[in-house]
Amino acid sequence: MVARIAQEDQATFKRLAKKYQQYLTEDIAPVPLESRPVYLSELCALRASLEKARIVCEAEKNQAKEYLDLREELRMLLYGPFTGIHAKTLPVVQQGTVKKQLESLREILDMEQEIRTQKVEYDEIAIKVNALPTRTRLVAYVFVVHALCALHLTSILQRYQFTRKRDTTH
Repeated sequence: MVARIAQEDQATFKRLAKKYQQYLTEDIAPVPLESRPVYLSELCALRASLEKARIVCEAEKNQAKEYLDLREELRMLLYGPFTGIHAKTLPVVQQGTVKKQLESLREILDMEQEIRTQKVEYDEIAIKVNALPTRTRLVAYVFVVHALCALHLTSILQRYQFTRKRDTTH
């Protein structure tokens, strides 16, 4: 954050430093009187900008501290027995809130695991179904089988008729 502020205000710093140097060396090269109020207003604007940046830095620092504190509380709740710290060190209200949050997170995790399991099962079934021949192929196969059966039946009938004729002629 500080680096960003320094980079944004660097040109302003340089310009104001140059003007200040001119005012200090006024004996050598006089500076017009009407430029002094402009310089003072620029200094006030820079001061306001720096004050705003300071407030933003403080707010970000507080947010980071709150985040780290909450993270530490959750760590103590989750891993307390392993590190010798108990969840009972938190106030009762915070314990209840954190427990509710943990329970809701567990429920969400369970639902997501169930969805994942169902997806894996679905994918396995889809692989098996996609490995099956298409309807067109099955219909063609049935026609081929019917044709082969018809040919086979025809050949059987022809042999039967042939043997019957032979038997009747003898």
